[in-house]
Amino acid sequence: MSNARARQFERFLLAIVLPTAAAFAQSQAKDDFRIAINQERRYCVIPPIEMSPALSRLAQQRAAEIGAAGVLDFEPLGGDELLARGAAYGYSGRLIQELVAVADDDPCEIVERWNESLPAGEAYRRQEVRDMGAGESMLGEQAVHVLIVGVPLSEDPLRKRNAGVAPREHLTAELFNSANEGRRTLGLPPLARDSTMDSDAQRIAYALLADPRIAAGAGVERHADDVDAVYFKGAGLNVARPDLAAFVWFKQERVWLLTSGSPAVGVGLSTRGLGDQVEAVWVLVIRRPEASSAQQLHP
Repeated sequence: MSNARARQFERFLLAIVLPTAAAFAQSQAKDDFRIAINQERRYCVIPPIEMSPALSRLAQQRAAEIGAAGVLDFEPLGGDELLARGAAYGYSGRLIQELVAVADDDPCEIVERWNESLPAGEAYRRQEVRDMGAGESMLGEQAVHVLIVGVPLSEDPLRKRNAGVAPREHLTAELFNSANEGRRTLGLPPLARDSTMDSDAQRIAYALLADPRIAAGAGVERHADDVDAVYFKGAGLNVARPDLAAFVWFKQERVWLLTSGSPAVGVGLSTRGLGDQVEAVWVLVIRRPEASSAQQLHP
């Protein structure tokens, strides 16, 4: 073989080998993310997450966008925009979230930092999240890693509205509406949902689920001087639906849900478990009723 033909052959080999090596490295990084995340999910007692080709394509698109922008100060996409983009790639889901890291660390180190900074039960720590995708690009001399997680549409018509299957945001909204429907039938004005109290309710839900001293059933925990957390804790189908939680509260903790006026409330939900034995804690944070109001409700 002549020297000219040999050099041409070498260039041909490089054109094949280099993209293949890059593709292999990217595939390995995706697997490393999945393995590290599933280690954390095992610790949280929730099912493993699976790689979604559609979400990986979306993650790669987002990584390329951030890299092309050339600045660290980028805006994360909202949930509706992510859902629309995911649908364009063929993903049928109910919720999509993204995490971004600009670092040259390996996926395991990145997930460790996310574990330290993310609130409990968020992103890949959500039980209802079952799918993920990963993509990477370059921002200057630093690597951009994008992780996309999604809640798929449930194919089970009997469980698609259950805790641990449907997005938490959908279920807490349904619980809030169920509580207000109960008040409406009794001629009471609606409760007013407060985003700050939502955060409190969510934090309390995580704590109550993790606390073995909190027995199954309905109860009330004092949260602040004038605020209580009404909760419903249990496992299996008896706590899977938000309307069941509202029903139990109206039956056992009426004084909190039947306060006069339109008190501000926050709603939270925390879940864990495998298979059908899902543990759940529903929480409603509400201003404590005045003693006089309680006496009027229960003469």
